[in-house]
Amino acid sequence: MTELSNYSAPKSNVNKTFTSEELSEPTIFGFKGRIGRVRYFSYSSVGFIAFYFSMLIPTVLMSFHIAVAAIGFVICGLAFIAITFGWTIKRLHDLSLSGWLALLNFIPIINFFFFLYLIFSPGKERENQYGLPPKLNSTGVIVGASLGGAFAAMMIIGILAAIALPAYADYIEKAKEASALQSERQESFDTNK
Repeated sequence: MTELSNYSAPKSNVNKTFTSEELSEPTIFGFKGRIGRVRYFSYSSVGFIAFYFSMLIPTVLMSFHIAVAAIGFVICGLAFIAITFGWTIKRLHDLSLSGWLALLNFIPIINFFFFLYLIFSPGKERENQYGLPPKLNSTGVIVGASLGGAFAAMMIIGILAAIALPAYADYIEKAKEASALQSERQESFDTNK
């Protein structure tokens, strides 16, 4: 039998491991709860792709009436902002940070580094003021994150190709001009002999 004294260590469940039934079930919509970094990347990736294709509807409507298309663009844009804002708040909650930091998404350049921080920073493994840790990622979440990674890789390759191909074409053109000039000089040299 141990007796508690003023000098004994406090008892806490800080290092408690949770069973899968105790973990919180993440939701796609809303501002409460927590989501991990893979789920955040998956939701953001699939959401961006869905937003991209949803913008096709107002684009098609533009041929019928410009005002209807403008309303469609505004509705799609506001819906995308609201939904992604919720994901960012839940991700911040997983990091034990205030959801108000989600406003950093509206500051150019900072928002890029903020997104990288949200993607690469591990969440808290224990319960915090925003709730229990989220459940493990499902297969759908992992597939969505993989799709997002593939989409990001295609974008990077596309950007590099857009930069490299014109530079390479310019290099080829200058090489042809230099070769033609060299040939002319050689012919001129041969005729002067």
